[in-house]
Amino acid sequence: GELHVTPGGVARTLADLNCRLGRRTLIVSNIGSDAQGVALETACREIGLDTSGLRVVEGGKTATYTALLDGKGDLVGAVADMDILKQITPQQIPWEKVLASGAVLCDANLSEHTLTQVAEKCQKAGVQVWLEPVSVPKCVTCLSAMRYAHAIKPNLDELHALAHALGWKGGRVKEEPQLDIGGVCALAAYVAQQSGVLHTLVSCGKKGALLLTRTPTHTEKCSDARGVRWESASRTHTVTLDLHLPKNTPGPHPKLEIGVSLLRPVLGSVGRHTHAPFSAVWYSLPQKDMKITDVTGAGDSLL
Repeated sequence: GELHVTPGGVARTLADLNCRLGRRTLIVSNIGSDAQGVALETACREIGLDTSGLRVVEGGKTATYTALLDGKGDLVGAVADMDILKQITPQQIPWEKVLASGAVLCDANLSEHTLTQVAEKCQKAGVQVWLEPVSVPKCVTCLSAMRYAHAIKPNLDELHALAHALGWKGGRVKEEPQLDIGGVCALAAYVAQQSGVLHTLVSCGKKGALLLTRTPTHTEKCSDARGVRWESASRTHTVTLDLHLPKNTPGPHPKLEIGVSLLRPVLGSVGRHTHAPFSAVWYSLPQKDMKITDVTGAGDSLL
C-alpha cells in the first residue's frame, strides 16, 4: 500500500479551489499547536489564502481525516478526528471581513450553534451562505442553518439523511442499474420545501449532479413544465418542475411520474402547470472522454 499526506478539510479544500481560481479567500478555523497545524497553515499561505482567521489552540490536536481507499480509489473506511473544530465560536470569527465578503461557505464540522449563528448573521447582511454537509452523521448539524442558507451541497446519502430528519417517509432512490433522476428530484424538492434552502446541489459521484432551485411561483414561468405525481395516503397531487437535461445524457431519462410517500402539506397543489415551484438541471460527466480516477470526498468539488 501507499500513504499520502495532503492538506485537507472539506471547507479548506473548497477554499483552496476558490483561491486557485483567482478569488480572494479567507479561511476561518482552529488548528493545533502541533506539526500538522504548522504544515497546514504553511500550505494555506503558499497558495495565497488569507490565514488571519486561523486560531492556534494551545495543546490542541489539528483535525485529521484518515481515509482507506481500495485499488479503484473507492472509500473502504475512514477515521476522523475533528473535535478541535467544534471549539470554533462565533466570538472568534472576524465578522468585519466575513460580512464584507461575497459568499461564505461553512461545513458541518462546526457546532450547530456556531453554524446557525454564521448563517443567520450573513443572511441579515445580504451575504450568501453555502452549506457543506460533510457526512451522513454530521449533515443534520445543518438543519437549523438551512433556513438562512443560499445553497447546500449534499451527496445522495446525505440528501437521504436530511430528508428523513425533516420527516420524509419514502424509501431510497434507485441507483442501480441506472440512477432514477426523477427520484433524486423528488427527494431534493422535499428537502428544499421543508428547510427553506434556495439551491440544492446533489452530487451523485460518477453519475453526475442535480441542481434544484426553488423559484418564485408568482413570477417565473416554466419553459418546459412537466408533471410530477406525488402520492400520499390521503390524496394525489401534481406539481410541476422545470427539468433541463443535456442532449445525450447517459442513462434513461427520468421518470417524472413517480409515486413517493409524502405528507400532504409538503408541496400542495399548483393548479394547471402555469408556474414551476422548482427548476432542476442535471449535469452529467462525459463518460467516454474523461478518465475518472476518484470521486471520493472533496473530489466532488470538481462539480
